[in-house]
Amino acid sequence: STTRHHRTPSHASSSKNTMTSNPTTTHEGDTSTIDTELLSNSIFAATSEYIITGNELANQTITVSTHGMHILSRPMIICDTERYERNSHLFAVGFVLRRNVDPRPYWPVLSNLSFTLRDMEVESEFLSNERTRPQIQYLLEDVLLSLNSKQRDCHLLLDDANLLNLRLFRPPPPPTPPVSDHTVPILLRPEWQVQMFDWDLTINWIIPHIDGCKFLKQIAQSSEVDMELVRACLRVLRHHGVLAHVDIFRYSNVYEST
Repeated sequence: STTRHHRTPSHASSSKNTMTSNPTTTHEGDTSTIDTELLSNSIFAATSEYIITGNELANQTITVSTHGMHILSRPMIICDTERYERNSHLFAVGFVLRRNVDPRPYWPVLSNLSFTLRDMEVESEFLSNERTRPQIQYLLEDVLLSLNSKQRDCHLLLDDANLLNLRLFRPPPPPTPPVSDHTVPILLRPEWQVQMFDWDLTINWIIPHIDGCKFLKQIAQSSEVDMELVRACLRVLRHHGVLAHVDIFRYSNVYEST
């Protein structure tokens, strides 16, 4: 449930009017076993049209932010007039995330999972067959546990012909702001430890000139390196978390002309 995990996969299918959500399975009209901590009736009523959608939203990734959570859904439709009584099979797989979680890394994971289930339905009626439908719950539970592990990936052998590989990448950090001319760079690690990394030659050259006193222009002069190149090197070091910037003036100090 969401009290333990950042994400909860769910599956909904319109051909049989059922909804499956971790850790309980419920049928339409039966609310006695719904986990209220995960998805209450009021929340589902407000978002159901984005979970069990019509054909116009099929094959689209949908994100709904409400009630302190993100609800991600990927409706998929399979048209086959001979196989299905309603001429098509519409299903959706989704994630429920806490509101403070960035949903962007989950979009490709959800898309990959949805297309895999669609292919299995086309090949062997994995979603609509009475014999294989109970396996969906165990599959979603395995995906949930795997993505919540330290490795943040999932490798599952679904059947003799299908292997599910999912990888959850962390969102990229925001761009490092440019270095101004009069900020003083300070190394956050000892110089010898910083130089152990495989830096660019120019970065290795200017690291000894970063002493916590020189600002950008002085570092460029003492290292005899172009100032814009020094600026770029300092930005790289700051991006990797081994460098911080302080103002050239300390407002707690008292400055006098000499």
